[in-house]
Amino acid sequence: MDTFWTDFWNLGAAVRTVILFLGTYFIGRYLNRYLSYRSVKSIQRRIKYAEDRKLMMDNLAQSDRFVLLFSFQNLFGILFIMSGYFILQHLSLLSEIDFFLKNLILILLWFVVGLLSFSALYVLNKTHGYPKSAESINQKIATLKTRLSTLTGNKNANE
Repeated sequence: MDTFWTDFWNLGAAVRTVILFLGTYFIGRYLNRYLSYRSVKSIQRRIKYAEDRKLMMDNLAQSDRFVLLFSFQNLFGILFIMSGYFILQHLSLLSEIDFFLKNLILILLWFVVGLLSFSALYVLNKTHGYPKSAESINQKIATLKTRLSTLTGNKNANE
């Protein structure tokens, strides 16, 4: 018990404890500010993505020309990816690669083609139920803007 009180009143230990506390406190504050700024940037990026999606959906719902352009962009993107594999195959660039890697490349290319096709169908299907889907995107944007305003403490975040 006697060593506890001698260590407790030790000035060097007290100074080290205060310095350690202050260092930990300021590092914690800096880390908290950094993480909240990162989440603010993430929410801003998600708001921009949702607004871009809504703009694309508005354009798709109101213009047949935009639907044709969207469809042909996806079609030509798919053809470009598929032709890339066949060009590599005919230039004999894939003949020197072992069998497993060649099949893996083929599977990945077809997976990308399927993913691009599915995303195009998903967007066109969302356009089919246009007023509801636009309202859900507006609701999501409003929720994200509310979260952003509470994080930043700014009342003008809804603009």
